[in-house]
Amino acid sequence: MRAIAHLVGLVVVSILAAGCDLYTWEDPPADCDSGPCCRDGEWLATGQGCLSGTDDLDCTEDVCNDTHACEHPVSQGYCLIGGVCYAHNQDNSEESCKFCDSNVSQTSWQNRLSSTVCDDEDPCTYDDRCTAQGACEGTAISCEDEAGTCGMKRSCDGSDTCVESYPGQETSCDDEEPCTHSDACNGSGICQGISITCTPDSDPCAYQPYCDGSDTCAMGYPGEETNCDDNEACTHTDVCNGSGGCAGTTIQCDDDPGPCGVQRSCDGSDTCAESYPDSETYCDDAEDCTRWDVCDGEGGCAGTVYDCHGHGTCNSDNGFCTCTEAGYTGDYCDECADGYFEYPAESGTCITDPCIPDPCNGHGTCGNATGAAVCTCNDAYIGDYCDEGCSEAAFGTYPDCFIPSRADCATRPCFSVPPTGVSSCYNETSVLNCSDIGGNGPNCGDLSADCTNPDALPDGCFCGQDGQYVDNPRTFTCYDASGTETPCANLTTAQEHETVVDSLTGLVWQRTFFSSFTQTISICASSNDAPGYAGFRDWREPSVHELLSLTEASRHNPVVDVVVFPGGTGSFWSSNTRFDDTSLAWSVHMSYGLVSSGSASTPKDVRCVRGGYPAGEERAGSWLTEHGTPSESTVIDAVSGLEWALTSMSNLTWQASLKYCQDMQYAGYEDWRLPDRHELMSIVDFSTGNPASAISSMVAVGHWSSTSHFSSPANAWYVDFEYGNLLSNAKDQQYYARCVRGFSISSGE
Repeated sequence: MRAIAHLVGLVVVSILAAGCDLYTWEDPPADCDSGPCCRDGEWLATGQGCLSGTDDLDCTEDVCNDTHACEHPVSQGYCLIGGVCYAHNQDNSEESCKFCDSNVSQTSWQNRLSSTVCDDEDPCTYDDRCTAQGACEGTAISCEDEAGTCGMKRSCDGSDTCVESYPGQETSCDDEEPCTHSDACNGSGICQGISITCTPDSDPCAYQPYCDGSDTCAMGYPGEETNCDDNEACTHTDVCNGSGGCAGTTIQCDDDPGPCGVQRSCDGSDTCAESYPDSETYCDDAEDCTRWDVCDGEGGCAGTVYDCHGHGTCNSDNGFCTCTEAGYTGDYCDECADGYFEYPAESGTCITDPCIPDPCNGHGTCGNATGAAVCTCNDAYIGDYCDEGCSEAAFGTYPDCFIPSRADCATRPCFSVPPTGVSSCYNETSVLNCSDIGGNGPNCGDLSADCTNPDALPDGCFCGQDGQYVDNPRTFTCYDASGTETPCANLTTAQEHETVVDSLTGLVWQRTFFSSFTQTISICASSNDAPGYAGFRDWREPSVHELLSLTEASRHNPVVDVVVFPGGTGSFWSSNTRFDDTSLAWSVHMSYGLVSSGSASTPKDVRCVRGGYPAGEERAGSWLTEHGTPSESTVIDAVSGLEWALTSMSNLTWQASLKYCQDMQYAGYEDWRLPDRHELMSIVDFSTGNPASAISSMVAVGHWSSTSHFSSPANAWYVDFEYGNLLSNAKDQQYYARCVRGFSISSGE
């Protein structure tokens, strides 16, 4: 048995050594005999790793499939695109907006979200973003070099600006200067070379050194490219001839005939300089009544025309006049002979006495000491003949010019009537529509037929009141503490050195005020201490009329514009004292608009003023002038331009006063009306009393104005002419009525 076993072993060894299948001696298995999925004659199970035929890719799995072939599925979390492995979310190296999304596809690229930052690898774009189609696109920028070798060089770097630099000395250039060499850029955009000096001969055409762009000087004669001067005025375009000489092109310049013809001369150019002889060259214009004939600079000859002024004839022998009319003499018969005088002055008319008739129009004195009429005008008038209007110091209009005395200006207004500001109309108790009673500037006519029953008055019976008439225009202009004009609304609180200018009166007011001072203390003098309030040193206490001019009847509590004059709504002292008792002084109540007198020792507020009329000491004319007949006389106020009736009516209610003036036909006029409160106050004279007015027929009692009380429509304003108080009372009370009308005087200018 051992022998048999040994034999069998030898046979096996022999078979193996010969490479034979151990099982060829019997039937092989039926499964497989070779291949990547065959092991020992048996097929590997599906999903098992292949024994051979792998693809050597890291992103695939080499496994057997159900057909016993080795396949290479892509591993989870990877993509295989174009034979290259990519991890999940890995970008395409050539297209940055495509990436591997193994959850969508393991074999194709996916597009990044639109607007994803990317890089299109183009340096001349910036803010690169992916498109919806998977392309990477940026905003283009153009970076172009400046012209010239040394100009700015620009390049892209992927940002929104260009990288800029200038070429340096390593870059050769040409500075187009023949006297430099080795030209190179300087790094600042300029081409510069090394200078070389080739000092020329003073004669530009001589044999001499010159620059040729190299580092040495060349020598030679300059040619026609070099300008020179051959010192000949009648040649032009002088150039060197290349042999050391200078020559130009000749031009001929000849004068025109005649003393005033064109004169031509050479000036080294290719044209002749031309000019006409002027007044330094004499000629003859062949005219008898001219002399000193000279050229006129335009080719003509003209003399100075002399005129015998119609009093003689031209004498061609000597160029003067032979006077033929009595009273005239002189070379040109333009002077008055002995015993004659010129009148009017500079008129050329000679008379025996220039002051007869009087050329001064009754407003000055005439003198003839100089041989001519010379007018010396009264202070109120201006003009050579005292007929050109009123002087700056005068009031009124020509020919009724006058200068009020200082006392007048201290007690009466030296300016036009200030506005009341009233634009509403009223009946006995309430506000009306002005259009229902005649509108603005009414022409009410005779109202007697409609207004007979005082207990049932229609609205039309209240025609002719304040709100129907237009005020004089007036504006306030504010200035800050530095003197700069500033809207009053911007100066919310009054500060030291702020001022207000009234366009109507010309007065300058302090915006601040002094509180609780007696009238006996001249507190405004403290504003004149150096350097002075707002830089001025002529501040003073205002008069009653000046202080009242700030008030408006269209306001109440206060009656002043608080935007212009902040604060201070109580009583303010004026500079006026009572004419009959200097211990009493006048004040204006800025809350209610009252004008009254009281003890000067009572503390009240004071607002200082400057400017206004610089009153003279003596009267040179009439402030108020009477006109008309003894039975129907009027008084014209040349300051206000108002004409007042000398007659008045007593015991009238407010409405009856309106009607009285509307019905009045007096002194040939029918446009009479009841005055507003400021017009009525304008004829108050605080220097007197009983009555307080210079109007001769004034009665020392209350007189109605046409102005209703703003906050109490059942009341109206009246003036008590005993002393000049401005008060209000119920409209059914009875006072006097004095009518007024507008009056215009010709300026005479």
